[in-house]
Amino acid sequence: MSRQALLLLLITLLIGYYGFQERARWQPILQSLSSTPPATGKSSAPVPVKVLTLAARNFPVQLETLATVESPASVTIKSRIDGQLLQAWFVEGKAVRKGDRLFTLDDRPFVAQLQQAKANLAKDQAQLDKAQQDLKRYTDLVKQDVTSKGQWESYQAAVATLSATVEADKALVEQARLQLAFATIDSPLDGVAGALLTHPGNLVKNNENPLVTIQQIQPIDVRFAVAEKYLTPLRQRLQQGATPVAIRLPDSDSILAEGTLSFINNMVDASSGTLLVKARTDNRSGTLLPGQYVRVAVTLQTLEQALVVPSAAIQQGQQGFFVFVIDQEEKASNRTVTVLASHKGESALSGQLQVGDRVVIDGHVRLFSGAKVLVRDADKP
Repeated sequence: MSRQALLLLLITLLIGYYGFQERARWQPILQSLSSTPPATGKSSAPVPVKVLTLAARNFPVQLETLATVESPASVTIKSRIDGQLLQAWFVEGKAVRKGDRLFTLDDRPFVAQLQQAKANLAKDQAQLDKAQQDLKRYTDLVKQDVTSKGQWESYQAAVATLSATVEADKALVEQARLQLAFATIDSPLDGVAGALLTHPGNLVKNNENPLVTIQQIQPIDVRFAVAEKYLTPLRQRLQQGATPVAIRLPDSDSILAEGTLSFINNMVDASSGTLLVKARTDNRSGTLLPGQYVRVAVTLQTLEQALVVPSAAIQQGQQGFFVFVIDQEEKASNRTVTVLASHKGESALSGQLQVGDRVVIDGHVRLFSGAKVLVRDADKP
């Protein structure tokens, strides 16, 4: 036997020896596995579930989003004359009525200007009266050919000139009276006064120094942006009349105020694809203030006698959405459904459902069509 043949025989003997050893070591494990009964697929034990018996009820289709409170009218009060601020008559943060006195400025320079304008008017009016008398006298003399017509024309021109001067003096008197009126500043609207921005004693200039801001808060608006797909239903609701809008704080479910849809903008923002919408509320309690963030819910429509289930009961498969329904034999079956609307964890459905069906709302993990179930408790709305 050659050397190569001898080496090949030794390698074969070694492989056989170690193969026998490994088989002996794994033999008990293989026997235990072969003795395990084959799996039957899905467990035959009843699946515990929680169900809801369907009943028809009205379901509101609502649009809910964040909004910002804004005042329908906001006025920043400024002086219309140059002068010294003498007195502020309002209390910061308190309500003011239209016509209430807000500020008083030093009016002495404007009183003097008014007196001067009146004096100039009186002087020019006296000269006009004298010229008119002279014109009348010379008119009679011209008729009698006692004086020249040129003299009469000069008196006629003097009357016209003085008449124009008197009219200008009257305008100056009215201007001085108006400037004097600007020395007192009254509220132009009903609202709430903000912080005092310029204190008495300071000099203010015409249309430069802001004194205070008045915000109208009763009624008050909330503005929000919605996707342009809601344009048609919102317009329909606005045309139908008063559309209720619920206003809440962002982190609360309790209604803070109730308003109505009041405004839809005449254009869509092309950059964001959103539409500006406003709602108005009377805000009688004064709980809403401009700049405040709130959450609004607009009722777009109400589905009459809809079948409503918790949104968690809806499952999604290859054929779309479905729910599990329990029959009289306590077995589960799939029912294909269409989600009409969802709101606050509930969904209105249409499809293979009817009033009285028992829909599984909890226990879907182990559930399959045809599975035997154990109903833990049956909830009825």
